[in-house]
Amino acid sequence: MKKRVIAFLTAALLIGGLQPSYAAQKVNARVADHRITLNGTMVFNKLIKYPMLEYKSVTYLPLTSDNCRLLGIRLQWSEVSGLKLDKTTSSVDSIPQSFNLQMADTSKAVSAEIADFNIEINGKAIDNARLDYPVLFKDNLAYLPLTWSIVSSEFGGKTMWSEDYGLSVYNWSHDAMSNGDMLVAAKKVYLQDALSRYETVLEVYDASESGYDQILKSASEIVKLSSESVKSLDGIKNDATDNLNNELRNQEAAIVTTQQLEDVQQTQEDKQSDYELGTTLSIKSVIESGKYVQMADGSLWEVNPSDSAEAEEWSADDEVLLYESTSAVYKYKLFNFDKDVSVEARLVSR
Repeated sequence: MKKRVIAFLTAALLIGGLQPSYAAQKVNARVADHRITLNGTMVFNKLIKYPMLEYKSVTYLPLTSDNCRLLGIRLQWSEVSGLKLDKTTSSVDSIPQSFNLQMADTSKAVSAEIADFNIEINGKAIDNARLDYPVLFKDNLAYLPLTWSIVSSEFGGKTMWSEDYGLSVYNWSHDAMSNGDMLVAAKKVYLQDALSRYETVLEVYDASESGYDQILKSASEIVKLSSESVKSLDGIKNDATDNLNNELRNQEAAIVTTQQLEDVQQTQEDKQSDYELGTTLSIKSVIESGKYVQMADGSLWEVNPSDSAEAEEWSADDEVLLYESTSAVYKYKLFNFDKDVSVEARLVSR
């Protein structure tokens, strides 16, 4: 079984010779950890070799040669005239990504500098130091802010932000796309990623052939439905989830109090084997600041105290996947599809 991952952003050429002066102002940025799609393709920002940064809540694109091609930008550099960026009439939509072996830490500050060399965009000199969102410089690379004025006004592209699906950026060749089109495309990319996770579950836990066929069918439908409504795409995701989890009981259950938890904890530990690995569950509520998670089927899970801060951020209706933990006490891991994070847990009651 093969898992196909849509990828782009190859290892790129650095801007040779760019050197800011010693007086360049230093700022703190960080590796962007929100969802990003570029020309309709998901950016695996924590894993790529040159990740996008976030500064003052704006996403910054490293100006590698590949990224310039993706956004239709011609980059020129000389020690005399500095950095020149011009809109081109040629572009590409996707380039294979180049990955690091280690995931980037999005919680730590990343030191960068406000570029203090000469900068021209489409023949116009800019006073970079006075801009609210200046061009940044880090590790011999210039970083361009993906604001509307830069992406749309200067380079003819499209940009849109969604609380659910993050930042979408398209080059000038997609100028006919509306915000609605971009939202549907972002939704499709998210669903493709979710389905690839289901495919991985099937592969790891040797699920039935019929279940696998259904996932492939759903994935194929999504690829064909780029112009369909968000509602239709939601239906496809729900159908895929139902086929993988047809034994999930959707019964209502009262939230268990702390005292009840203590009463049943010892007698219910032997029921941890009741759930098969690869099962997906829907969250009903998060209890006591992430100490416990109750599922829609009535089951109650105690979270490893070291992971409770992560679980506290989870929400009702989030979907989680059960897979094996290496802990002797917390024998399951709960992977939250919506938050893209996992915690160790054990089954308290069902």
